[in-house]
This record gives sequence, structure tokens and C-alpha cells, in this order.
Amino acid sequence: MFISSDAPFVDVDYMVITSGDGNAQTQSADVWLDDGAHNITYSDGWQTSPNGFQTEYYMNTMHRTDVNGASATLLFNGNAITVYGATSTDHGLFSVSLDDSDSPLLLNGVAPAFRPQNILYYAGGLSNDSHNLTLMNADPSEAWFDLDKFVVSTWPALSVNVSMTQASTSITGSTADISKPTTSNMPNTNQRYNPPQSICLLA
Repeated sequence: MFISSDAPFVDVDYMVITSGDGNAQTQSADVWLDDGAHNITYSDGWQTSPNGFQTEYYMNTMHRTDVNGASATLLFNGNAITVYGATSTDHGLFSVSLDDSDSPLLLNGVAPAFRPQNILYYAGGLSNDSHNLTLMNADPSEAWFDLDKFVVSTWPALSVNVSMTQASTSITGSTADISKPTTSNMPNTNQRYNPPQSICLLA
């Protein structure tokens, strides 16, 4: 650790997050969901007009809001979830809650220039069960928050290991209730197969 009173600034360039089941040969099954997918529920206060930036968004669509408290909830099955949207000078604070967390994560969508299809949020190591993810505009100054797409990733081996670990904690006497991994019920029209992911987060 470097500590100096003469150098008060710290520069962060980028971060790399690698996700998977620990085996470099295992491929993930990825489902890409556009912002208008049927398993996303929007509250009041959202707009769908990109204001001339259609080509900058996945499938040329997006949802955006400048209403504090406007929210969107995604239901999904998978081991990881990645949320994409734009950041810009007129964007602001937003919160993320996974599986009804008591303490939502507060994040900042401000950037020095318009940056579409940025990673806004990522969570991995999840059980392959039903999850809910709620994102909300948390900025009181009418700043924008927009959503472009979601990518749900599943690693078969990871799903089995997580299910077995969870089952081992519910042993009663000599009987263990081991459930089979839940199969995702989401549309597979955009399903892709990828190796363990390395995700670059730009500062």
C-alpha cells in the first residue's frame, strides 16, 4: 500500500473481472435480453425514445427515466447477471437490489461524455434458481438513468456445485433434500455459448 500526503489523487484506469466455474474449458450459456423483454417490469416514469441515439443501443432500443424512484425489476434464472446501459454527463445516481436485499447498492452513472452499452452492474456466483434484480433511479436532481440490455450467464458445473452446497446445509438426520438445478425458463432466441468471461470495467 502506498500512502503519501503529497499525492492526494488516485487514478483508476480499468478493472478486469473473470467469472466462471474455475475451469477454463467450461463454456457458459448466455441469454441476452433486450430492455423490452417480457420478464422485465417497469414502474411508471419510464420513456423508450433514445432521442436520435438508436444506433448506439443494443437492438436500437432502450428505457430511460429522470424520475427519482422509478424502478425496473428483472426476473431470471442463472449464475450471473450483467446489466448494460449508458453513462453520461446528465446521468446520476441509481440503486441496485438483488433478491430483495435490505441494503441496496448505490451507484453513480455520471461520466464525462456519453458512453453507451457500459456495464452498470454485475453479480456472479449465484445459484441457478429464480432471482429478482431491481434497479431504481435514486437521483433527486432529475438526472437520467437508462437500461439497454441484460446478459444472464449459466455454467452447468457451477450450477450443480452450488445446488449441492446448499443442499448439504439442509441435512436432517440421515436424509438430505438435494434438489436438481432449476432450468431457466427464459427465451433462448439470443442464447450464446462463451468461455469464462473476463469483463473490463472502464473508469
